[in-house]
Amino acid sequence: MFQIAKSLKQMSLSASEAAILSYVPTDADGVREDLTGRKFVFVIYTGNQVHYGEPGIHETSGSDVAVYWRLSGLITAGLVGKANLLWELSEALDDSREVIAQGSFVVGASAPASAVPDNNAVQIARTQARITRKNNPLTLISPEFLVDYLPYPLAGVVAPAPSFSVAPSVTGVATVGNLLTGHDGTYANGTVSARAWLKAGVVISGATSATYTPNEAGSYTYRVILTGAGGTTTQTSAAFVVAPVSITLNPLLLNGTLYTGVPASGVSLSGYTAGSTATINIPGLSVDSAGNITGTPTATGIVSVTETNAAASNSPRTSDGIYTVTAPAPVNIALPTITGTAQEGQTLTVSNGTWSGSPTSYTYQWLRDGVAISGSINSTRILTSVDIGATITARVTANNETGSTSATSAASAVVIAATVALPVNSVAPVVTGTAAVGSTLTTNNGTWSGNPTYTYQWRVDGVNITGATASTYVVQASDAGKAITSRVTATNAGGSAPAISNEIAIASSGGVQWVAEGDSITQGMGADNGTLSYPHQTLALLSNKDDVTNFRNNGSSGISLLLNGILANQQTRVLDRLDMTKSVRLASLLAGTNDGAGRDQGAIYGGYRTWVRKCRAAGYNRTVVSTNVAFRDNYEGADIVTNQMIRSFWNSDLDSDGLFDFGAPSCLGVFDQAYFWDDRHPNTAGYAKMAAVADPVVETVTQTTPGRILPPTTWHAYDVAAVLKTNGGRTLQNNYINNSTTGAMGFRSVTSGKWYFEVAIDAIGTASKIMIGLATREFETVLASALHQRAGMAMGYVPSTGAVLHGSSTAIINAGTSTTGDVIGVAFDATAKRVWFRKNGGQWNGSATANPSTGAEGVDFSFLTDPNISAAVSIVGANNGSQVTSRFAGSQMTGALPSGFSPIGGQTVIPLPATLPLPVITSAPVITGSGAVSTSHTVGAKARDATRYLFHWKRDGATVNVGSGVWNAAGANFTASYTPSAAGQYVVELYVLGAAGYVQATSNTITVA
Repeated sequence: MFQIAKSLKQMSLSASEAAILSYVPTDADGVREDLTGRKFVFVIYTGNQVHYGEPGIHETSGSDVAVYWRLSGLITAGLVGKANLLWELSEALDDSREVIAQGSFVVGASAPASAVPDNNAVQIARTQARITRKNNPLTLISPEFLVDYLPYPLAGVVAPAPSFSVAPSVTGVATVGNLLTGHDGTYANGTVSARAWLKAGVVISGATSATYTPNEAGSYTYRVILTGAGGTTTQTSAAFVVAPVSITLNPLLLNGTLYTGVPASGVSLSGYTAGSTATINIPGLSVDSAGNITGTPTATGIVSVTETNAAASNSPRTSDGIYTVTAPAPVNIALPTITGTAQEGQTLTVSNGTWSGSPTSYTYQWLRDGVAISGSINSTRILTSVDIGATITARVTANNETGSTSATSAASAVVIAATVALPVNSVAPVVTGTAAVGSTLTTNNGTWSGNPTYTYQWRVDGVNITGATASTYVVQASDAGKAITSRVTATNAGGSAPAISNEIAIASSGGVQWVAEGDSITQGMGADNGTLSYPHQTLALLSNKDDVTNFRNNGSSGISLLLNGILANQQTRVLDRLDMTKSVRLASLLAGTNDGAGRDQGAIYGGYRTWVRKCRAAGYNRTVVSTNVAFRDNYEGADIVTNQMIRSFWNSDLDSDGLFDFGAPSCLGVFDQAYFWDDRHPNTAGYAKMAAVADPVVETVTQTTPGRILPPTTWHAYDVAAVLKTNGGRTLQNNYINNSTTGAMGFRSVTSGKWYFEVAIDAIGTASKIMIGLATREFETVLASALHQRAGMAMGYVPSTGAVLHGSSTAIINAGTSTTGDVIGVAFDATAKRVWFRKNGGQWNGSATANPSTGAEGVDFSFLTDPNISAAVSIVGANNGSQVTSRFAGSQMTGALPSGFSPIGGQTVIPLPATLPLPVITSAPVITGSGAVSTSHTVGAKARDATRYLFHWKRDGATVNVGSGVWNAAGANFTASYTPSAAGQYVVELYVLGAAGYVQATSNTITVA
């Protein structure tokens, strides 16, 4: 029998009273059943919410004859008039439940005339539901009951005060940073009206939920306040101590991947503890209390953050610094200025001006009436007779690790003739001495009129040597391969006149330098001794080994050298070992396998490319790159795509002179324990196989300069930022990317000539700004940027507004608007530094008279500091469906080429590697979790040949959470967690990216209630 246990007459029930529902099981003869060990549940359904009758599941004892549930708090004012309310009584079995009775109910409102106002009472009509176990299915008598919510109690009713029978308590690991859960205890005659967490007896501001994560050690309590018709009652849990916890700072990550470049806003320090204080070593950057890194670096280097937290046992803690930032190229703040008298025989001096970007050096060029003066490349100029009647300016170029920017001074006054005759040189000075490093050179004065005195300045390749102002000079090692001159300045009462000596060409000493860079594989770990590593064994095989007079092999860098900041490591390992006295200066690099798990393949490939450039800029005239060896049970490890890219582009995009293909199956591309000391380090026999591969390469590159082949003319396989590629790499989308800006560059860059390409606008998404234009190689490190945001690196045309922008939102010109379906043509003259834009073969640069064939009205892009120019595109606005497609080859173009211009894809080029695989999802994404709101749920999947992932959590078809990162290559799997805040149907859309494109899969659907 199931009934409402109260008098059968009309009555009022205060919310603080215990309205009791009881159930008495009987058999067919009306005999009460034994309840020992049995469990029963009474629940009310309101939509998707389930409300358990207090105390929920009640386990009986043998002496019990009924099961009871309290109704108070279960039926509230919010249910008045609500439709489709259901109740259910069931018995919990071992692995299922048996429904005993079900029915509907209605909450109405009625109030006796004699009632006194009060807001905490319910009235229950005398309706009984009797259930008898007579047969199966059960027969239910009166399956409905009516509950009236009464806002006014009957006169004379006195409500008891709220009370606790079990005090509040706390569970969880009581250490800093761990989630604690407060339990309200067991109570009657009221409901919870407030919760609070206290530290040392003081209420913690904002900590008002049933969970709390402490950020510092100390004594804590959890407090609960009950409110009912009878008043308010407060009860606090027992005090507990939160212990300090060791802080572990993870590597600095950007969207889950190691990143080099000027950081965008939103970069954060993974592992940072909220409430800590932090200091960062790069000027211009700062860290807030949540671990977010913001600002623009004014210096280049590896970021290091020191975290201090009084609650941490290992405070302070310093990050391991694998995030490298690059300072912006210098920007002129105040122009250079010229001092001195504008008169023949006088000396003008130019200052550097004021710059941001921490320039590391300056170069100079003097100009006469705006035309560069040949050889006048120092900070001073002695005015001569050819300057009379002209104005003089000076152009100063500021340089740093990122690039170079120039600024020109104001003009001098018109140069006038000297009033007293100057010295005149009739015989130039002559330098004598041995043209070799270490020898002493001597200059004479030459022959002059005017009875002058003399001063001296030695120069190397026309640039003044600081401090070399005597009549003799000792040749330095850095002078090898360069020309030495002396400038003799003759001075009398009329002024000064310079004369330049003959050139002394300092010969290189001949021979070969080889610096082999890498990690422990290069150093020799696993060999019988370090001198039997592959570089040493290769050296022994060389036919010209006697020429290699400066050999070094370096260890413990490898991948770290590429990903932890090329510049810093090269300064201590490669660059400072450069010997300019050698005719051939070779640097080689093997990235290694020590960091095989989860590496960003694009960063490794891009790291090789930057390493080659920096080596060449430093003075190495040969470079060799390598594919990576296998490690146990993993053919080519995580490097299969990277190795294929290196093989295809080592002598084109990577601009290297040779390739050590150690990852080939015939070398160490397949793991064979006979050639390995452990799971990834070769033994002496393995190094011998590597030496057999390296020997012919070193022989070739030390005796000849190998040629180059052109790279492909699609978008670059790795020079993309958060973009999905399809259509053979030509089509770029940002439909499913959680990035505010995405960008891409073409594979091919040019330094001279006239070129043309097209980009089709397939779609422009909501609140999106597409930009199409040009970018330099420096833009490779900041691809998650709009083209116009990187001054000196890129510029472009905005179809939606027609503006052509660089460095700001102020238009250089307006070339006319475009929209979806239009094809944008771009013609640029890399020699003259001019560019033109048009739509669908129409007017250039929005003008009837602009014409690239004649050079008319082109936009000047000489502000781009690197001469290597590529096609580029950027899309601003996340998840908006924008899409563009390249048309770089002549056969793909719809517009006529302007006269004298060639398709940027019109040359003979090598194709993308045919073996680049699409990712394969080997285990579809599956969501696991309890299905309850506010609990963590996890999605997992597996794939191969994957480089990155993108995911969308969706509730009832709408996106509620997004993310992206590097695929865990070692485990070949992906996981991501999300805590639903609302009920609904949840799925995850997963996008798996590889070098050749992406694949998509959708998870199972899980109901969260």
